[in-house]
Amino acid sequence: MPNYITKTPLLAILIVSLIAPALADIDEDQPLIYTHTLPTAYTLRENVISIGLMSFDYGLSNRAQFGLNPFLCIFGVLNADVKYKFVDTPHFALAANIDGYYSIIDNADGGAFIFSAIASVPATKWLQFHVGPNYLHLTDEEISPGNDTTGFALLMSSSVPASIELLLNSHNVLVGDVNFELDTDEISYFASYIHSWEHFNAQIGLVAHRTWDMEPIAFVNIWWRI
Repeated sequence: MPNYITKTPLLAILIVSLIAPALADIDEDQPLIYTHTLPTAYTLRENVISIGLMSFDYGLSNRAQFGLNPFLCIFGVLNADVKYKFVDTPHFALAANIDGYYSIIDNADGGAFIFSAIASVPATKWLQFHVGPNYLHLTDEEISPGNDTTGFALLMSSSVPASIELLLNSHNVLVGDVNFELDTDEISYFASYIHSWEHFNAQIGLVAHRTWDMEPIAFVNIWWRI
């Protein structure tokens, strides 16, 4: 493949990054960070519902939300999560999240919990950083995230994810993620573009893994906010 074809997308992203501050038109009443599925310290507002291929979330209050992953349920892993936002200021937000999982595949008798702490830091009006450790606790020692027979292959190990979020305007954002898995010392990378309409949201991107012997994999996610 010619070099100019592979370098053109990188050049376009660089140009957009440089002009983003001039293009920024953030909706302060309904910022995009409250609508998408990227792990952040922010929560949905009270009685707001977000439903999509990878998530269903409901705002219990302005600081607490309940959710689940329909995709995992299809593969036989029942799950639910609760997030509570302890700190919410214009310059810093901090939240804790608990995810619970139970596999019903092949009569597997076991489950898992993921405990997370997430910090979100707006560097500017259009640039944000999100970081926080995840601790994976398995209720059965015979179950592991790599055991396909239980469905827990869909879960990650304990990890430390970090992401950067560049808002182009109130409807468009670029996201880059790096996830370091503590149990395996492996690193995965994500890059995506999100577009938000008034209620409908779409995300397209690529995921790559340092130890995978393959090309990056494209993914698509869509969700609605009610």
